[in-house]
Order: sequence, then structure tokens, then C-alpha cells
Amino acid sequence: MKKTSHCCHSSGTSHKQERDMKFPFFCPMCPGEGSNNPGNCSKCGMPLETLNPKKDLSNDDYYLSILLRLKWCAFFVLPVIIITLLKMVLGDNEISPSTQNIFLFVQFVLTSIIVFWGAHPLNILGWKSLITRKLNMFTLIFVGVFSAYFFSIIAMFFPEVLNYVFNQGINSTETYFESAGVITVLVLLGQILETRSKHKTTGAIESLFALTPKCATLVNEKGSYSEVAIEEIKKGDQIQISPGETVPIDGVILSGKSSLDESMVTGESLPVNKGPSDSVITGTVNQNGSLVVKAVNVGDDTFLSQMIRMVQEAQYSRSHFQSVVDRVASFFVPFVFLVSIVTFFVWFFISLESSFSFALIHALSVLVIACPCALGLATPLSVVVGIGMGAKHGVLVKNAEVLQRLQKVNLILFDKTGTLTEGKPELKEFILDSSWENRRKDISKMVFSLESCSEHPLAKTIVKSFRDSSGVVDTVEDFEAIPGKGAQGVVGEAHVSIGTETYLEDLGVKLLNRPFYKQVNEFRKTGQSVVFVSVNHESVGFLVLEDPIRENSYSVVKALSRLHLGFVMLSGDHESTAKEVASKLGIEEYESEVLPGQKLEIVKRMQSSGYQVAMIGDGINDAPAISQADVGIAMGTGTDIAIQSADVVLMHGDLTGVLRAIRLSRSTMRNIYENLFFAFSYNFLALPIAAGVFFPVWGIKMSPMIACAAMSLSSLLVTLNALRLKSLSLR
Repeated sequence: MKKTSHCCHSSGTSHKQERDMKFPFFCPMCPGEGSNNPGNCSKCGMPLETLNPKKDLSNDDYYLSILLRLKWCAFFVLPVIIITLLKMVLGDNEISPSTQNIFLFVQFVLTSIIVFWGAHPLNILGWKSLITRKLNMFTLIFVGVFSAYFFSIIAMFFPEVLNYVFNQGINSTETYFESAGVITVLVLLGQILETRSKHKTTGAIESLFALTPKCATLVNEKGSYSEVAIEEIKKGDQIQISPGETVPIDGVILSGKSSLDESMVTGESLPVNKGPSDSVITGTVNQNGSLVVKAVNVGDDTFLSQMIRMVQEAQYSRSHFQSVVDRVASFFVPFVFLVSIVTFFVWFFISLESSFSFALIHALSVLVIACPCALGLATPLSVVVGIGMGAKHGVLVKNAEVLQRLQKVNLILFDKTGTLTEGKPELKEFILDSSWENRRKDISKMVFSLESCSEHPLAKTIVKSFRDSSGVVDTVEDFEAIPGKGAQGVVGEAHVSIGTETYLEDLGVKLLNRPFYKQVNEFRKTGQSVVFVSVNHESVGFLVLEDPIRENSYSVVKALSRLHLGFVMLSGDHESTAKEVASKLGIEEYESEVLPGQKLEIVKRMQSSGYQVAMIGDGINDAPAISQADVGIAMGTGTDIAIQSADVVLMHGDLTGVLRAIRLSRSTMRNIYENLFFAFSYNFLALPIAAGVFFPVWGIKMSPMIACAAMSLSSLLVTLNALRLKSLSLR
């Protein structure tokens, strides 16, 4: 099927979400908030996180501080719990008043240490959330713990106040120090487990960091060698890379020959031979020869560093689901406060005995059990693990939002050259009209000279083929290249033009009446491309080029069909050539003779027809279409501008990466749905239990300590479910 589109040179503006990573240190809870230096968020008080996290938790100050507090608080809370159990078992009548006072004083001292020192980081977060009115899980913890603590203080020192206010007898020993202490310890434990789980989710980043060596051998100006830290290498320095060493910088080989393992970049297990003037990339491994390399990109500018940062930014970006969850949480926390207050007053007025104690217990349980920890972790943990797994398999997803959009894609547009094909065309034939055969050498040199001025991939192939036979390039004047069509210029005294059939006909060159034209269709029917040559506006012959189809293109197309996805091939080739290639691949729909500007229009046309479009390409002319598509996918072996415009980069330049990306998005989104379902279900069931709704019928009630344990368990289960993505097979 051939469809005709009108050429359009408008660029259009991408509708995609802009990143909000404005600061090197940012708040995980407040979008757009951050700082250029480490510290706490000015809004909610949360410790700021960074795109360059501690590689080892033993160097994480916040984690170590919480761990120290947890250890001491766990030690202090044991006597508090033991005293409470003794009072429950023996009863107040079996314990003398003086002993009760001693027990109460011990509980008071130990709980005060726990609440004011142990929970200090949590208290800051809770208090900050109250004064800024940005309510969150720490608000509920803060209010719950201090409600239990200060009520216990009043009951201990001023029992007559409670008697006066509530007009009932309240025993001075009826305190809740153990609730305040145990809740604090469990929340600290939850923070430790959450931090460790988050650290595990960054395994892909750790593996990328591990590819960069710590030091390198610097070649000094006098030719001597010295080992220096990788941070000391500057652009332009010369580095000695011995066999078996990892390349520490992006650079160009000055001397030496070797083979390098570039599987980290290309996915190919076979080493690549390298010599002078060839480029090398950070993280690749030198196999057998000694090399001297000039540093071109160092530090944060290297390919590997940029790849790491891309993954980090994606992991910390916010998806649409996270924004929805944040809005839900902003309403949920005030709702919980309301439920807690209502619970207190309902039980205070309807319970038959110990109404105040009963009401307070359930009100505190509501505050603690409803902490939206699981809700807050449901989306970001799945995103971090999912994007990390993609990076591990050569699929770089630039933004969390992409995972959701990719799941909805139902139409894929393939650029043929460099995507479905190898992108390494070969010159097969140079057919000349019989009347020009005696001037083959002169015409070859004209073609060689003209194409030497062009940056087009086909031009580079032609130049490479003619370099040995044509010698020195002749001067070219009035050179002009039309993207997707061809080029023309004056070589010596002759006007030479090379390009598509339409291009030469537009220049007034007659092709159909030439004897050699009969052969053209025969080559096109085999899927080969034809480029015409004219001298002084007279057609002299044509070049036959073939770009082999990638071996895995066949299997990828079949696999996409099984996923019930539509796909269209876009090609700048003649209709018969495009038809043959599409037929070989089993692609029913294709667009031929597509100019660079038309790709953008095709994407827009498909979107206006209701399709969710993914565009896959590798060239400069693909960049506008990649940017416009709902999901832009670039081959990692393509041009920089295509990679920068894309949402997903297939680092190995392997088309099977498309399948991996789709599987990754579907699995990650399914994991997010599971986590959100569990988080919402937990709160839906836990709130009524904590409020004592089922107590009158089945006698089910919940203490604040059990509520805190349930809250921590829910967060742990969500975390473990997210970590299941690490076992995902993308092969």
C-alpha cells in the first residue's frame, strides 16, 4: 500500500511532559522543591535526595542516624513493654503503690528518651508538615505518638484534671507510654527497611557505576607513565590502556591496535577491532593490544556518565499515577484526622465502661494504621525497579511517564533504514548507459567528488566504494543537497546530479527513455535501492545499493503481531523497493518515497485517527517524528539528535529492544496496579477495624501497637512486590 503525503517543513512542538529535575538535591515528596546543597526540604522537612546516591549504605548519614536511634530505642522500649505486661498479668491490686510509682517513672523516663531523641528526625517531619499544612504520613505518626505521650503525662502527674474534665474516675496508672514507645520503634524500623529496599532497587545503577574504573595510567609530556585517580584526568590528556583494562574515558586512539569488548554498548559479544583514529567509549574492555588514547570526554561528560544520569533522572521522575496518589494523599490525611476524632467521640459516649480509655485507644489506632506509607511507595518503587531493569537489558527509559504511555501504544511506525535494516548500505552495481561506458572512470570520479560533500549515509557508502579507484577529490562548486532527494553541483566543468528518480526529473533529466531503465525495476523488485546519475542534465546511469535486513527484524515483526500491535514501515525508497522489503518482513502497510518532513506529518495523521503512536528511528531526519510521537524510540547506534529526541533508547541498537521495552512497560504498570490495589484495599479494610466498627458484633478491636505493626507490614509487602520486577525476564 502506498500513501502520498505532502511535504511539510514545520517542526512542531512536542507535547510531552518536561522533566522537573531542577536541582541536584530534590525532595521525593514535593515536586519541584530542592536545593543545590544537601539538607532538608523547606516545605515538608524530608531529607533531600540526590541523583548520585550513596553507593554504600555504610556511608549514608541519614540511614546510619536512624539505625543508631532504632538500636537504642529498641533497647529502651523493652523495659517499658515488660512493665506493661506485668501490670496486665498481676493487676494493680497485686503491686504496691510505691512499686507502681517506680514502674511509672521508669516508663516515663525511657519513653521520653524514645519520643524526643529517638523520634527526633520523624518529629521534625511531622511538625514541619503541620506548620506548612502539607499533611503526610509523618503528620499522623507525630499526632498519634504525642497524643499518647502527653495524655500519659497528664494521667501520671495531673489525674485530677482528667477527673474534672471528663467527670469520671481515672486511675493515674492508666497510661500509654508503651504505645508511644513501640509506635516510634516500629516506624524507625519501617524507615530502615524502606531505605534498604530502595537501595536494592538501584542495582542497575550500581552495575553501571561498576563499569567505570577508579584510576587510569596517564602518559606525561615526557613520555613517562603515572597512575592517577579517574577524577584527575582532563580533556586532551593521553591515557595508556593495557590489555584487560577497562577504558576510563571517551576518546580517540592515537597509537596501537587492539580489539575491544563493546557489549556494554552494542550488545554484541564479539570484540571489535580498533586502531589509530578510531573512537573508544568508557566502560568497554581492551582485549589484547596496548593503546594510547586521547581523552575527548571525561567525568560527567562521558557516554557512560550520561547513560547513568539518564537512568537516575527517569527513576526519580514522577508518573501520572504518582501525581494522582499525591492528590489522594492530600485529601486522605485530613479525612483520617476526621475519622479519628469521630471515633473518639462515638466510643466516648456509647461505651459502658472505661469510655475515655477505650475511645482514645481506637482514635490512636486510626491515626497510626492509616499512615499512607504503602500508598506513597506503591508507584515510585515499581518505577525505580522497572527502569533499572530496563537499563540492565539495554533499554533506557527517560521518564516514568513513558512507561504508562508505552503500555497504551497500539501502532508502531518503523523507519526502514537503520531500524529494520542494518543501516550499512553496500554498493552492488554501477550501471552506465552504453554510450557512456567508455567514460566510466571519469564519471566515477565525478560521483566520488560530489558525494564527498554530502553527509547522507548513502553518500558515505558511495564515497567509500569509489575511494580507491577515484583518487583525489576534484573541486565541487555550487553544491546543493536536498534531504531525502539528492544532491547536485559543478565538478570541473560538468554539472553533476545524483538522487532519486523524482529529483532528477524535477531537474529536467529524462530517464524513462533511456535503454538502461529496463533494468531499474528488476533491481527494485529484489528490494535494492536505485540512485540515478546525470551529467549536464543527461542521464548516464544508476547506482544499485543494498541495505541488508536485520536478522532479528523478522522475529520482532512476528512477535509484535502476536501482541496485537499495528505497524507501518516508512521508507524514502521507490514504491516497488519499499513493497519488496515490506513483503519480506511480513508488513502489510508501508509508506514509500517519504521525505524527512513527511514523517512528522504521518505521525500527526495517525494520532488524529485515534492511534497511540510509537515512532522508531535512528537518523537526524527521524528526530521531529520521534519527538512528536506518543512514545519516541531511538536506536542507540543512531545519531545524537535522534537519541536526544527519544523517550526510549535501545542502547544495543537491537530491534528486539522494542519487545523488551513493551514487556517492561506492561510488567511495570501491572506491578503498579497491584501495589495501588493493595495500598487502597489495606486502608479500606484497616480503618474500620482500627475504629472498632466490628467490635460490637465480633469483638474485634486493635491496639495502637498492632496498628503500627500492620502499617509497617503493608509498606514491606508493597516493597517486596515491587522488587519482584527484578526477576522479570526481558529476553
